[in-house]
Amino acid sequence: MSFELLNFGEKDFRHILDSISSKRELIQWAGSRMFTYPLEPKQLFLYLSKAKGCRPKSYIYTLLRTDDNERIGHVELSDINQEEMSAVLSRVMIFPEHRGEGYSHNLIRAILDLAFNSLKFKEITLSVYIFNIPAIKLYEKIGFECTKITKSACVVNGEGWDSMSMHISHSMYMKYISKKDSLRIEK
Repeated sequence: MSFELLNFGEKDFRHILDSISSKRELIQWAGSRMFTYPLEPKQLFLYLSKAKGCRPKSYIYTLLRTDDNERIGHVELSDINQEEMSAVLSRVMIFPEHRGEGYSHNLIRAILDLAFNSLKFKEITLSVYIFNIPAIKLYEKIGFECTKITKSACVVNGEGWDSMSMHISHSMYMKYISKKDSLRIEK
């Protein structure tokens, strides 16, 4: 199977809108400040505008499974810092009909390959809610390291959600890639 990152556009809105069925899901995907529930197309148009221009604030993508042109997920590199050559991995989502099929790994690999190899970033950071154990395990497997825990980073329906900040440098990611390649050669 092969995958490609496509620039996120209006034709992808339906996948996002259909994937968010509650305020809790919206906050888990986008944090508490970016959007309001219910999510509407006009919010996505504003979101998309961050990726426009010669120095965009974000790079926003849809993951395409090229074998059958199926849209699998969504991902963003936000808070682009050209001086430090860094960005924040944000708004990661596998669409509901494809969850549990192992595509998260493909999505994260694709965006990190783009970030480090094409865009030449030196560091990628992220924030993930502590209860999202599968995501944390995936990020750690790829080489992300925890840098900070924030207690009650946001409050949803009276419940404080703790978050974990993580980072990966170009060299940390290259170690992961070389380890994966050596395992592939040994088989």
